[in-house]
Amino acid sequence: MNELLDWIANQGFSIAVAAYLLLRLDSKIDRVIVLLEKLA
Repeated sequence: MNELLDWIANQGFSIAVAAYLLLRLDSKIDRVIVLLEKLA
């Protein structure tokens, strides 16, 4: 039972990190688009 909980905790951490990185990347992409619109 404990191993299952550990596995879920590890997966949850991986998912949280992935989601965080995606959000960071998304905000960077938005900034690049704004910059390109200003230059265009």
